Amino acid sequence: MIIIKDLQTIDVEKIKEKKPIILVGMPGISMVGRLAVLNFVKSLKAIEYRHIYYHDFPPHAIVNDNGQMSVPKVSLFYWMNEKSHDLIIITADYQPASALGIYELSDFICKYCSDLNAKWILTLGAFVPEEPVIDNRKVYISGSDKELMDYFLNSEVGKTIILNGGYITGANGIIPVWCNIQYNIPGICLLADTLPYPQIDPNASKELVLVLNNRLNLDVDMEFLEKRIRQVEITNTNLKNLFDKRKSNRRPETGYIG
Repeated sequence: MIIIKDLQTIDVEKIKEKKPIILVGMPGISMVGRLAVLNFVKSLKAIEYRHIYYHDFPPHAIVNDNGQMSVPKVSLFYWMNEKSHDLIIITADYQPASALGIYELSDFICKYCSDLNAKWILTLGAFVPEEPVIDNRKVYISGSDKELMDYFLNSEVGKTIILNGGYITGANGIIPVWCNIQYNIPGICLLADTLPYPQIDPNASKELVLVLNNRLNLDVDMEFLEKRIRQVEITNTNLKNLFDKRKSNRRPETGYIG
């Protein structure tokens, strides 16, 4: 069951003529892809025009700081680019819970992008390397269209390299392949190095935004991500101080000889 709720009307025919570029950042490791696309939404002041509700999202209500309830959804945003291709930005509160759900929702998104006459579909996510990387993080490129992959590999900023083997789970992996197989739309996935910690990683998201800014000829600022980076740093500092305090207050161990 997929239910669509339109929030605002967009000129679909006009968007079709400009062959929009689709940015997808579904929730995943350290929320890297989702944070990256939300940075585009905030910086460009993109219009949120549609919600998609799906039965395979987790069965619970989301309650915000004001006590207002909602259920998990996909959110679609639109930004009109006066100089080039418009952007359609897609993210969600969660990914579907089952493999069938991921394929069904991915196909629904790909078909919608085909109906919009999309030029490219770009999905964003995270990659956890074997050795943690803090500086000089890489952005790994994989996709279903070699020409598009080469275009992003030639980014003038960041360090883009081919993803040499492996798996990309979830909709961020399925969408750029399925859009090409079923709807003949070129698609790629960009994954930024992240740390193996259970927290958001806006620094990784910044690497994705830098590459997209360069390849899409945009000038998106990082204010949204910089705020999250400061929040993470404060949290990490507070945790370190707490652990240090507990360590200093720990009673010295006494040996016992019987």
